Amino acid sequence: MRSQLEANRVEIGNLLKDEKQLKASLSQYQSRLNLTPVREQQLMGIQRDYDLLKQDYADLVSKEMQSQLATSLEKNQGGRQFRLVDPASLPIVPTSPKRAKLNLGGLGAGLVLGVLLALWMEMKNLCFSVEKELSARFVAPVMVSIPLLLTPAEERSRSWRRVMQWAAGSALVLVVTAAELYAFRHH
Repeated sequence: MRSQLEANRVEIGNLLKDEKQLKASLSQYQSRLNLTPVREQQLMGIQRDYDLLKQDYADLVSKEMQSQLATSLEKNQGGRQFRLVDPASLPIVPTSPKRAKLNLGGLGAGLVLGVLLALWMEMKNLCFSVEKELSARFVAPVMVSIPLLLTPAEERSRSWRRVMQWAAGSALVLVVTAAELYAFRHH
């Protein structure tokens, strides 16, 4: 029984050594597996760089062939024919005019011109419409004032004219705004 107990101890010791060796190899394989994503990223970076360099090389070879062809044509024809080697590329965005600046400049100029025109028309008008204007202009006191007497037809005509002026102005603003938005979106 002692010999069997001793044999079991030896076998347990051997199994413990085997277990340690298996754990060591397992940790070694685990560390290799952990490095796999890093290596894959490095490989992808190298592959991407290789593809870019391959494309650059192909472009250079193509340009060299075009250059050799152009040189041989020029030698054969003695420079009589003009050939466009690299066609011009069209711009993606127009460089001028800057629509936003142009629109804001037009808006500002229109407002300034409108205010100046209104001031000029007001200064040009020599009529007095209220009693206070007459008192402010002349030192002599106002003795009698004649009120504005309008017939009902004249009042309707005046109110109709005001409504039409406001409607025309509003319609003009809406048309100009719509045209600007259309031009801005389609250019």
